[in-house]
Amino acid sequence: MPHTLTAGGGQPRVPARLFVAGAARDLIEAVLETPGWQLVGQVERAEHCLSIVGAMAPDALVVTAQPSAQTAMLARHLRLAHPDITVGLVLPGDFPPPPDLKALDVLVWPTGTPPRIMLRDLLGQTCEAEGPSRSAREEAAAVSPSFRRHRLRVQQPVATFPPVLTQQVVAVASPKGGVGKTFLATNLAVILAVRTPARVVLVDLDLNSADVGVHLDLLDGPTVVDLLPYLPEAGAADLERFLMTHRLSGLKVLLGPARADLAPLVKADHLRRILEWLRREYHFVFIDLPPDGGGELVQECAQVASRIVLVTTTDAAALRQARLALEAFRGQGVPKDRVLVVVNQLYDGCPVTIREVGSFLGVEPAGDLVSDRRLVEEATLEGKPVVLAAPTHPLVSGMNTLAAKLCPGLPIETPPSGRRVRLSLPGWLRRSRR
Repeated sequence: MPHTLTAGGGQPRVPARLFVAGAARDLIEAVLETPGWQLVGQVERAEHCLSIVGAMAPDALVVTAQPSAQTAMLARHLRLAHPDITVGLVLPGDFPPPPDLKALDVLVWPTGTPPRIMLRDLLGQTCEAEGPSRSAREEAAAVSPSFRRHRLRVQQPVATFPPVLTQQVVAVASPKGGVGKTFLATNLAVILAVRTPARVVLVDLDLNSADVGVHLDLLDGPTVVDLLPYLPEAGAADLERFLMTHRLSGLKVLLGPARADLAPLVKADHLRRILEWLRREYHFVFIDLPPDGGGELVQECAQVASRIVLVTTTDAAALRQARLALEAFRGQGVPKDRVLVVVNQLYDGCPVTIREVGSFLGVEPAGDLVSDRRLVEEATLEGKPVVLAAPTHPLVSGMNTLAAKLCPGLPIETPPSGRRVRLSLPGWLRRSRR
């Protein structure tokens, strides 16, 4: 439930919780600098807030998106579905808001309104405790009967969710094979799918060696190649049929082609359309990139990714390739702070230290992961990600820390026991033994 605030427009007893739907850098900075306010979530695409705003339990929400009738409808639906949340809408002065928004007590500001005024108005209305009248809500619902589709069904308690949830496109890259790129991409995606209310999807773009399905025991199903003929005209519901669902985590997966000779069929234009679709429908989009750092698919992903996780080991060849990859990303105009370097497969007595890795690459590693080859091989054979098979293992702790950097404030909960549950062999291995 939202926090209880003092009446009469005074300061809240605890910080008022604000969710921002849309790109609003000035407002976000003002929230972070203003006493009495706490930012609890932000999504770049305003419509993505529909499926998570209830879980974040804000006291107030501001919609700042491109002006359109759909934007006003979004504000209306949010107010109807969440009557306890104060809703504000930013619109250009020449775009008249629908009259029913006033009946619903939706605050409307013209573009350019100072953030401090918006926060003042939000706090004043939030502290009033009274929501829209029953008659006003019924009248507005009659105008928009479809709002019921957007009611949330979040079952988990708010305390288990991160304080801030931002929309992300995370590309996991490595120019050298064998360093654990696919392993890390799979487990990071599972962490976010299990521990947040977000919709998470993983795209296997390592087309010549598509092994995401092996890690998740998802080998019998449609692949990205099957999707290609439907891209030009199919709607989101049709495209959704080509995603597999990981049973243990709920993660959605777009598998890579079953054979390497099909890889050339996937072009940059296809990828552009796929990512455009997934960014509309999902909060976290993870991409397992191919090792070809100079390829057009990698370059396309590098431009849209909010984070690039570059995986390396302390092996001399891997470090050299990682440095070349960093230079390539800089040449493509990728900001330095968008790339997170992760050092994988560390072991006792490793001749190269993390500090030396950072000095060689010119970037301080964002994370380091210990090596446990037996654990990884067992988890892969079971088709069960390590983060679910051994949640208290130091390797998983390192991945949890990295996930928290992708999703600020993600709580890292340690289960009481680190015992691994042995599953039966996955389907693909059972079939191969017949």
